[in-house]
Amino acid sequence: YLEEADSTSADRQDRFARCAKDIEAHDYGIQALIEIGTKYAQAGPWIAGIRSAPPAEDAAIAEAIAEWADGDSVAAHYAYQNTCFCTRDFGKSAKRDSVLAPAGRAWLEKDYGLVFATPDELAKEI
Repeated sequence: YLEEADSTSADRQDRFARCAKDIEAHDYGIQALIEIGTKYAQAGPWIAGIRSAPPAEDAAIAEAIAEWADGDSVAAHYAYQNTCFCTRDFGKSAKRDSVLAPAGRAWLEKDYGLVFATPDELAKEI
C-alpha cells in the first residue's frame, strides 16, 4: 500500500500512461480489443465495433477484456510504484500472448523493475 504523499496524482497518471502505452505497443493489454472493435467499426470509433460485433465474437471479446484488465492492473501497480505484482495468473489460458505470460513478465521486469510473485511466494517474503 502506498500513501498518497509518496507521489502526486500527475506523477501516477504519467507513469500509468507510459506503462499502459508500452504494454499496448508490445501487443498486450487493450490491443486485442481494439483489433476486434476496428474489424467491426463501420466509420466510427473502435469501441462502436465491439457493440456491433456478432455473437460469434463474444468469447474473443471477453478474453480481450480480461487481457485489457491485466494490462491495466500491471500499469496501475507501476503507477503507484508498487514493485511486486502478486498473482497466480501466468497467462496460460489466453488464446494469444498475455502480458502475464513469461515473455510479458520478462520485459516488464527488465524495463520497469516489476517483480512477479504468487501469493505463496509473497507470503514467504513477508
